[in-house]
Amino acid sequence: MFNCLVITHGGIAQAVIDAASRITGEMEGIHTFSCDGLRLRDMRERILDVADTISDGLFILVCVRGGSVWNAAVSVANEKDDVEVISGLNLAMLLSFITKREQLTFSKLKEALLEDGRRGVSALE
Repeated sequence: MFNCLVITHGGIAQAVIDAASRITGEMEGIHTFSCDGLRLRDMRERILDVADTISDGLFILVCVRGGSVWNAAVSVANEKDDVEVISGLNLAMLLSFITKREQLTFSKLKEALLEDGRRGVSALE
């Protein structure tokens, strides 16, 4: 079973995880921390702490591409196989991970997360 690490500013990560757990029930393999007060080096170390314990694939979901969290996560993903970083975290993306991680391969799950995350952003026309 693939794992997920959700990293954001403030309490966004925990709030999204709490909302998802209310919908899906108890979740395994979901890790989180806030980047508040952490330097890039500290974030990278915390990410490595999680990644080093995962043997079957880790998705790192972050709020913003290009920010400090993204940069720390990408530096780890560049060193480790089966670690993917996806920005634009939303509830649809996390629910997709939870419900599809046991049915899809690692690469197909990445595609599903991107598609479902995009589909979760829309406007009333």
